[in-house]
Order: sequence, then C-alpha cells, then structure tokens
Amino acid sequence: MFLADTSNWQFLIIVDSTGLLPLSIFDLPNLSILYLHNNQLVGPLPNHISGLLNLKDLYLSSNFLNGTLPSWLFSLPSLVKLYINGNQFIGEIGEFKSNSLEYLDLGYNKLQGSIPRSISRLVNLIHLKLSSNKLSIMLEFEMFSKLKNLQELDFSHNLVSINNNVTYTLHKLSSLNLSSCNISEFPIFLRVATTVQFLDLSNNRIYGQVPKWL
Repeated sequence: MFLADTSNWQFLIIVDSTGLLPLSIFDLPNLSILYLHNNQLVGPLPNHISGLLNLKDLYLSSNFLNGTLPSWLFSLPSLVKLYINGNQFIGEIGEFKSNSLEYLDLGYNKLQGSIPRSISRLVNLIHLKLSSNKLSIMLEFEMFSKLKNLQELDFSHNLVSINNNVTYTLHKLSSLNLSSCNISEFPIFLRVATTVQFLDLSNNRIYGQVPKWL
C-alpha cells in the first residue's frame, strides 16, 4: 500500500493485493484518487458508504469483483473517471445522479438490461465504454444527442438496436465500435459524423450495398 497526502489532495494506490476490499477505504472523506486495478480482489462493493464525496478518479478494473453495482457508484458528486471494467458485476446499470463523469468504462462484465435514460445527464462525458456485457442498447436521438463532448463510444459485443428514423450529430465523435452487436444496417447518424477516425461494424448482419454517403 502506498499513501500520499498533501494539503490539497490525497491518493491511494493498492498493488499486489488479494481478498476482500477493506471497508475503511470507502470512508475516507478527503480521498481524491483511488487505484485498485489489476489485483485479485474479490467480493461485492458495499451497499452504503460514508466517504468518497471528493473522489475524482476510481479504478477498480481487472479484478474479480462481483455482485450488483451499488447506487452510490453513480451518485458521487465529484467523480470524473470510473473504470470498473474486467470484473464479474451483474444486474443493471444504476441511474446517474451527477453529471461530473468524463470517462466511464463498465466493459467486460455481466451487466444486463438497458442503459438508463439518465445517461443523457452526463453532458461532460468523453469516453463511454460498455463492451462485452449482456446489455440491450437502443441508439436513439433523445438519449445521446446531449452528449456533445463524446469522443469514444464502444458498445461492442452487446445487443444494439438502431433508430434510423431520426438523425443527430455527435460533433466530437472520433471512435465508434459497434462490432458483434447484431445490427443489420448502417447507423444513419454516421452521415454527419465527419470527425470519426475509427469505425468498427464487423461481425454484424449488415447486407446490401454500402450507402454512397459512407
């Protein structure tokens, strides 16, 4: 364990750790950055916490954490980066209560259900990764048109439906991964996505001619 503290911020890094998460970590009121990724941590996250109100970065990726995602995970008022990819979380994604998130990665878990409509609240979001879960995702105008800062979107290896009756513009989108999503047509919003540099639509059911606008 490595702990550093200054008058302005605190961060905590835990490396080479196995077993359950110590609950005392979640009661640190001044903690700003918490790195717990790439360990062998097991078990669920606590249902309730009393600290972490000043937490900005939370890295829990590449462990063996399981159970459902507690509601506090989506309510931390200062959280900017949330990485919990590469675990064994189940259940649905909770409702977002704060708009501070810029980086969100819930990929490579066992999450189910649909994306909560409150994701449109995340107006500062830059990277959104939900790959390799069991989610049913509808790409629609109302939910995503407010994400003006979105640059990277990865829904690969989920079940994705596309509403091509309306179009919208993601002005800063540079990377889109919809591989292995069972889609059967090109997303029409790509027609005006002139900033896209990386596009993956492989392993789907798209057939017929490639549209001229593409």
